[in-house]
Amino acid sequence: MNIHILEKFSELKQTSCHKEVAAAIHELIETGSDFDLYKINAFRFAEKLGIDRNEALRGFLFATRLGLFDMSWDIYCPSCRGLPEYHRHMMGLQQRGHCLLCQIDWKLDFEKQVEVTFTLNPSVRAISYSDFHQRDFSGMMDFIEELGEREGRQLTLGRCVEVGKPLEIEHSFAPGKYIYWVTEKIDNSYSLEVSQHQGSSLQQVDLNISATGEVTPGSLQLNAGPVCFRIASSFPGMQGFLVAEDKPVNNWVSAHYVAMQQDFKDLFDSEFLSPETSFGVKNLTLMFTDLKDSTRMYEEVGDARAYTLVKRHFEAMVGSIRKFEGGIVKTIGDAVMAAFPTSMQALAAAMEVQEKFSHKSRELEGLQVKIGIHRGPVIAVNSNNHLDYFGRTVNMAARVQGKSLEGEVLLSEEVFQEQSISSLIKEKNWSVRTFTAQLKGISPDPTLYSVSLPE
Repeated sequence: MNIHILEKFSELKQTSCHKEVAAAIHELIETGSDFDLYKINAFRFAEKLGIDRNEALRGFLFATRLGLFDMSWDIYCPSCRGLPEYHRHMMGLQQRGHCLLCQIDWKLDFEKQVEVTFTLNPSVRAISYSDFHQRDFSGMMDFIEELGEREGRQLTLGRCVEVGKPLEIEHSFAPGKYIYWVTEKIDNSYSLEVSQHQGSSLQQVDLNISATGEVTPGSLQLNAGPVCFRIASSFPGMQGFLVAEDKPVNNWVSAHYVAMQQDFKDLFDSEFLSPETSFGVKNLTLMFTDLKDSTRMYEEVGDARAYTLVKRHFEAMVGSIRKFEGGIVKTIGDAVMAAFPTSMQALAAAMEVQEKFSHKSRELEGLQVKIGIHRGPVIAVNSNNHLDYFGRTVNMAARVQGKSLEGEVLLSEEVFQEQSISSLIKEKNWSVRTFTAQLKGISPDPTLYSVSLPE
């Protein structure tokens, strides 16, 4: 390994990257095979090391910034689970995806179909592993199987079926819930429930695929053990008949999750969506904050001193937001808009912020902050070359903050009713006050919940 690369490792150790992560990355680069160093999943890496997943992600982000890896925005086909497209930069993402293997075109889901991975930079070492779109049909099948096995995302069953050519497939099923579908009909999946009871003989199941791609029967209940599917198809052309466990994708490093992280924002501020591209995000927790009486502070202590205090206030905010896997979306004067993957993380960060300010530390000199939290669907867009969010949820979150008082965290009904929130409040013994408030443009008047530190 040349001296330039060794210097990069030395620089990595000087960052806030966890020491164990830095050492493991070094070892991976030195001893890993080409396949090991192709599209590395940071969460799988964390699972293998037994460390926090965000520590692993932080390590790869720093290593990428130093030129050891290339970051990739991978688009996965929702049908065959192949990787027909990827982009080196977020700006390359479009609102629709296409899979040549399945011959389908679909509206892209930024959370569920775009994943961030890391591949060794050629300047460190050239690796040889063919991309999905560079392969022939057989090679594409190998790609799906190899990556599926490595990431723990294997299809349970996958076979090609042609019109007018009956097919028999045998497989032994473990108890659990599964889904089955035909490749070109990604909007139609069917349920298969396998009971704990072990069947004593081979179970025979006749399936028919219609000329329009519907499968009958549309649901199945079977015993655990061997099953023989006898499939007849009238659907034109060759299709894939696929079966998979009905469960969340293992170790999914969502592109939206990565894009909202403060480390990503700090290290890759030139990464943003194309101005023509926007994505719907089904559920996001937003936190708005504002300093109390900041205008009066500028008058009382002067611009220079006030600027220093506001800067310290932002530093205190960023530390807690980063700690709980959030990121600052934007600042508006002395106010902050931040996003979090879960409401529990947002509340934990907000209460830590209030605890910092309640101490009236010498550095913060008695500054007080007001905080509001709301959760719901948003639209992710490019705003001034930064990832931003728009929609009713954003408006609601801002209005909730507007009703908050210093020292408290104000929650909307949607946030407060989550089981994780009530459990966290109970565990921490935080105080709760409930009231109804008038919010501009919101009808009827919502119930809000004030959470505060015990006195």
